[in-house]
Amino acid sequence: MSQFKQARLESVLKDEISKIIMRDIETHKALVTITEIVISKKNESAKIGISIIPANKKNLVFNELKKNQGAIQRKLIKKINIYFVPQIDFVIDEGLEHASHIERLLKNK
Repeated sequence: MSQFKQARLESVLKDEISKIIMRDIETHKALVTITEIVISKKNESAKIGISIIPANKKNLVFNELKKNQGAIQRKLIKKINIYFVPQIDFVIDEGLEHASHIERLLKNK
């Protein structure tokens, strides 16, 4: 798959998954942000990096997303008009939390 097509698919997946999460998934009043999407070369799978704020609801919301992963996949198939929609898998992106931790450490010095 060309770089342009892969970037376009990542963008479409990010938009549609964000809409599905906002509309159909119980987030327990947490902010869920898709930070990155990495699609395999053969378009078979997509790792969806998510950030959840506040951190104390991270496990609760992540479990909710994992539980509804199949439903999200089915909604994507109906919504996106391509031959093969990659199998999605959610992973927690610790980048923002790690960055804020480092920032706090630097401020305390």
